[in-house]
Amino acid sequence: MDYNTAINTVVACALAFLAFSVTALFWQAVPLLNQLLATANSCKALLQTIEKEVEPTAKELRELMHGVNQLRAITVDRVVDVGAKVEDATRDMSTVVTTAKKESTVIGHGLWAGIRSYLRGRESSRNEETR
Repeated sequence: MDYNTAINTVVACALAFLAFSVTALFWQAVPLLNQLLATANSCKALLQTIEKEVEPTAKELRELMHGVNQLRAITVDRVVDVGAKVEDATRDMSTVVTTAKKESTVIGHGLWAGIRSYLRGRESSRNEETR
């Protein structure tokens, strides 16, 4: 056998092995490329859905925040009104308590004066009886 024939045979076998390896690699890469294409399509659909849904969601969020702000303002107004009514009620109760104290003091003094007068009258009538 000649050296040229041996080298040609080795090169031919190497080329055949290379062709087989590239073909096997290509067949293994086809499902990977299909999956990559499906993933890219899914990402595109997701981005379209997000783009379509973000604007209405943002609008709803703005309306919700507006409603919450209105509710907060109403709540603050009502709390201020309740505070004013509590102050009025406290002032009225203070007035009633003060008036009741004065009246009870007056009634107590009047009752005490009546009892003293009654007792003095009794003592006077006893003194007159004993004389």
